[in-house]
Amino acid sequence: MGDLSLDESPGTISDLSRRGARFSLARSLPSGVVEFDNFAFTGDHPGDDRSVLIGTAARFTLLDKAQIRAVYVRASEMLEPGNWRSDARRRGDVVGVIARIDPYQGRLAFEGEADYALFDEDTSDAAPAVADTSCRAKLGGSAQGYRYSALYERTGPRYNIISGTEPRRDWEGYALGLGKEFGVHALELRLSRYNDNVKKNAESPVVYRYEGILEYNFKKIETLPLGFQYAKRVVQSVVEGGGRNGSGVDTIAGKMTYLAGEWDLGVRASYLQRRNLASEERDLAAATVALAPKFNAGDVTVAPDFSLKRSFYLLERQRSDEYWAGLDIRGFALGRQLDYQLRGGVRKVLPESASGTTSVGGNVRLAYPLKRLLGALSAPTLGVRGEFNGVSDSWRREGNYSLLVVLEGR
Repeated sequence: MGDLSLDESPGTISDLSRRGARFSLARSLPSGVVEFDNFAFTGDHPGDDRSVLIGTAARFTLLDKAQIRAVYVRASEMLEPGNWRSDARRRGDVVGVIARIDPYQGRLAFEGEADYALFDEDTSDAAPAVADTSCRAKLGGSAQGYRYSALYERTGPRYNIISGTEPRRDWEGYALGLGKEFGVHALELRLSRYNDNVKKNAESPVVYRYEGILEYNFKKIETLPLGFQYAKRVVQSVVEGGGRNGSGVDTIAGKMTYLAGEWDLGVRASYLQRRNLASEERDLAAATVALAPKFNAGDVTVAPDFSLKRSFYLLERQRSDEYWAGLDIRGFALGRQLDYQLRGGVRKVLPESASGTTSVGGNVRLAYPLKRLLGALSAPTLGVRGEFNGVSDSWRREGNYSLLVVLEGR
């Protein structure tokens, strides 16, 4: 009980962290292990019962070479005040089956998943719930320094279980990956193609996204790792019976990190070129240089961040400069009892044909244990959280801030 994390599968529950309770039972058999999980979660804060998630999962593992899991989850949450009745809720149910086979000890493994979801937007009305499906299949492994993977996934437009962790709806595509290590050299290639509007609704365009990334890393000098990357991304919008439009982006980037004990000095540089596939309007070339040093002295870490980006719009022949300076300080004080973090930065954008804009932001977080004062609670902590954001230019100057004092315990 308390703050729990749950990770069943991408189509059901993945990386969910909330307050709740969990009960598990396992039994060993001659051929493998059988496990049962039951779980229940509420909202993010104590006493928050506006959202509830319950479920159960069963797993059977066969000699570490195969596993099959079945998951059922029901999630519901109250509707916001308005036209609905005060007791109305949204509800989503999902049943998922996940199978994994690894007969060659990591050299070639297969994982497949099929999910069926039922979603009711308002349980108080007579409208029926809508159903949809999600599926994925993944093949991959590693051998003799090679890493390889192939993934296909599809999620329908009405797939919803209200968990906040479900996969992207109305999404279909595949991804391929191949990597190889040659001693101190590492090379990796990633290709993908995804699209929305999976049911090809004629009233809406289909947007295709293509991506290819080639990455190289050099690790001969332990204190000076180097990396280079080339990426090409193309986005195309296709209308049935009509034309195509979209844009293509080519990016070349490099990074270098100097490791010197308590100091890390990171340098990044990139060049980007974006072209409109239908016309030359807003075609762009941009170069960025960033410096990210970090100092770690045990109880405190200081990490400033500086960058300069220059953009040039080719057709309009206009230039824009963007400057960023940030600072992140985090650590412990008072005998490692006080946990703190201070983070903020300023961004200034200077277009060639207009006045500049300056944005300032920052936040602070402090946490101190109060076990001696509030012994009735388990690990009570007094926290302070603050945030400030501001924007100023030639015609406006505005800002907002917040300060929150929090007492947490279980």
